[in-house]
Amino acid sequence: MLNISLCMIVKNEQQNLMRCLESVRSIVSEIIVVDTGSTDKTKEIASLFGAQVIDYTWNDDFSAARNVAIEGALGEWVLVLDADEYVVNVNTSMLQAFFLNNKLSQIGTIEIQSRFLQGDIENTAVHHISRLFPAGISYTGRIHEQLNTNLPRVSTGIVLKHEGYYETNKAERNLRLLHKALEADPGDNYYLFQIARQYRGCSQSERALNYIEKCYSTLNGQEAYAAEAGIEYLYILMENRRLQEAVSVIQKQHTFLENMADYYLVCGLIYTKIGMDQIVDAISYVPLIEQCYLKCLSLGKKGGREIVKGTATFIAAYNLGAFYEAKGDIIRAKYNYRRSAEYGYDPATNRLKELEKL
Repeated sequence: MLNISLCMIVKNEQQNLMRCLESVRSIVSEIIVVDTGSTDKTKEIASLFGAQVIDYTWNDDFSAARNVAIEGALGEWVLVLDADEYVVNVNTSMLQAFFLNNKLSQIGTIEIQSRFLQGDIENTAVHHISRLFPAGISYTGRIHEQLNTNLPRVSTGIVLKHEGYYETNKAERNLRLLHKALEADPGDNYYLFQIARQYRGCSQSERALNYIEKCYSTLNGQEAYAAEAGIEYLYILMENRRLQEAVSVIQKQHTFLENMADYYLVCGLIYTKIGMDQIVDAISYVPLIEQCYLKCLSLGKKGGREIVKGTATFIAAYNLGAFYEAKGDIIRAKYNYRRSAEYGYDPATNRLKELEKL
C-alpha cells in the first residue's frame, strides 16, 4: 500500500461518508477526519474505517481546517477529498508512474466530475484539481482554498465524482464565505470569478454580472482560471440578454480561449440567440453558428480541452443537428443527432425519434 494520508473535513455527512471512504480505502494508508460539529453518525462511520477523528471548532476558514488535518498526517503524501466525492476510476499505470517519477517534487491533479442542471438537462463539468501532494504543504484562502506551492502539476489518473455542490445550504454558505474573503481582499480577481460562478449556479445571473465584469476587466490571460472566467462571462452576458456586448468580447479573440470547446459552444449559442431575437444584421451571424459547432467537434478530435463534458462531442453534435433542422436540412440534422445519440445523450435520441416519424 502506498504511504498516503487521506485528509478530510466533514460535518453531518453520514449520507455520503461511507461511499467516499469505501472508494478510496485501497489506495490510502491512513485516514484523518476533521469534524467541525457533526450531530449525526458521521464520526462513528469514520471510526469504522479506522480514521483518526479530530474535533474542530469551525471558524469560517476551509484552509485552517484542512491544515489541521494535514498537520496530523504521518504519510509521505496527502490526498484531500470531500465527503460528497468518491473515486470512480484509478488508472493504475498513471498513478504508479506519478510516484515512480516523483521525488516529492510535484503535485498530483485529480479529475473531478460534477453533475449540474442546465435548464432541464443534466450535464457534467470536468475539472482537474490539485489534491495529491507531499506532506508539509499547506493551504491558503478562506474558501476555494489553494495549495501554497508553485510545484508543477501532473495528472495522477484518479477520477472522482462530486455530488451536491449547488445544494441550497452549501451555496448560501459558499457565497457568505466568498463575500467575506472579498471584503478582506477587494482586489482578488479569483474571488470575483467564484462569486459570479456561484450566483450563476444558483440561477442568479443578474447578480453574477457585476462580479464577472469586474473579474474580466482585469484578466491578463495568465491566470489558471482565465479560460473558465472568460467563458463564464459570455454565458452570463447571454443569460442577461447582453448579446452585443458578448459579441464584442468574442471579437477580441483572446488566445487563452482558442483551444476551449466550451468557448466555441457558447459562441454558437450567442449567435443563435441573436438570430432568434432578430437583431439587426442577424442573418450575418447564421454561418458563424455552424462554424462554431464544427470547431467544437474539430477540437474534440484533436484532444482539445472541455470543461463541460460533451462540448467537444455529443453536445456540439446535438446543437449542430438542431441548427441543420432549423435550416430544413433534415439529412444532416439526423446525421448529427445520431452522432450525439451514440454517446447516450437523451435529447439527441429523443429528437431523432421525432424526425424518424416524419
